[in-house]
Amino acid sequence: NRSHYEDVLVPQVRGWLKPAALQKRLAHIRHFEAMLHDEGITVLKCYLHISKGEQKKRLQARLDDPDKQWKLQASDFEDRKLWPTFMKAYQQTLSATSTPTAPWYVVPADDKSDRNRFLAELLVATLEDMNLKMPSATLKLGSVKLV
Repeated sequence: NRSHYEDVLVPQVRGWLKPAALQKRLAHIRHFEAMLHDEGITVLKCYLHISKGEQKKRLQARLDDPDKQWKLQASDFEDRKLWPTFMKAYQQTLSATSTPTAPWYVVPADDKSDRNRFLAELLVATLEDMNLKMPSATLKLGSVKLV
């Protein structure tokens, strides 16, 4: 949530986009992510999937806890009624924007510990694959004197 994908998902579910406009936005996303890859940026996209039952449990916890109520918005309850439509939109969007250089990782997220472990392992594996090295010093450190 809160990414350039939101401007595809919500209008898609609400019927605010004509099919041609949706396809154009999806193409723009693919081109943008391809440009990032071409510039040496590794794109990691993770869809944290929670079940409808888990979403209900989390929304109820927010309703019950005054310290968490600030997280709630009216749209949370309106959107919940559209669960099947959102799931279809997510599936179509992920399929249309998963590419070899910017694949989607669909992460089961009902269990936060399992979710976090998977994300940490994915990040570590990605960083290891990048074979990052410390940059070389540009100063001749033998000539540096602190005063």
